[in-house]
Amino acid sequence: MKEFVIVLYTKKTGEQPVKYFLDSLETKMQAKTLRMITLLRQNGYDLHGKRMKKIDG
Repeated sequence: MKEFVIVLYTKKTGEQPVKYFLDSLETKMQAKTLRMITLLRQNGYDLHGKRMKKIDG
């Protein structure tokens, strides 16, 4: 399976708000979040179950 590419949003100023947010997290939460991003990159739409859920809005 081809891996997904994760692209961080970059403002015109060059700032990356998502990177800033991730860097601001405590070590444990940062590791957990980066693990989920890695799973999403590796599994794409096949990632389901307890890890993923529909977001209504």
